[in-house]
Amino acid sequence: MKLVEIKQNNEMNELDIDISTGCIEDLLTKESTSQGLNCISELYSWSANGSKIICYGWYDGEAGLENKHDLPPSGISSFLEEDSSTILLFGSLFIVKKTKSNYKDIDVSDYSLFYSECFGGFEDLDDSGDESEDDSGGIENDEEEGNVVGGVAYELIDDDYKPGEESEDSYEYKSDNSCELDIDLNTY
Repeated sequence: MKLVEIKQNNEMNELDIDISTGCIEDLLTKESTSQGLNCISELYSWSANGSKIICYGWYDGEAGLENKHDLPPSGISSFLEEDSSTILLFGSLFIVKKTKSNYKDIDVSDYSLFYSECFGGFEDLDDSGDESEDDSGGIENDEEEGNVVGGVAYELIDDDYKPGEESEDSYEYKSDNSCELDIDLNTY
C-alpha cells in the first residue's frame, strides 16, 4: 500500500508498506523519521469521493519536534477536540486512504489534490469580474462611487474638471490598502 509521510519540515515522501505483515500503527511507527510522545494514533479523518483520508501521528511531544504541516480543516477525531487545521502535532504524520475496510494507494499528488479541494481550490487572483485590462496593461474599472485606475481608487470632486488641468486637490483618494504604490498625479 502506498501512503504519504509528512516530515516535521513539511517535506512529503511516498512510502510503500505491506500492511498484511502487522498492525498499521506498528508499521507506521517503524517507518517514522521522528516521533512524538506516547504511541502513534489515528488523529483525524476526512470523507473524500467515497473514501476516507486518515491522518496518523502524534498529538503530544517535546519542544522542537513540532510538525510544521497544517492539516486540512474540519477533520473528524474520536478524541481530539481542536480543529484539525489548528492543532499542534509532533513528529512524522502519515496520510492513508481507506475505502470501506480496504486500504488504497495514496501518493503526494493525490493528497495535494485532496488538500486543495478541502480549501475550495485556489482562485486565480488576477481574475475579477469587474475589472478589465486596458491597452497599457494596467487595470481599469469603473465603480458606482468612482474610478479605479491601476488599482488605485479615486473620485473626481471638481465638476469643472478639464483634461490638462489636473491638480492633487481635484481628487479624493479612497484608502483600500490594495496597492503598494500610489499613482503620481503631479504635472511635471
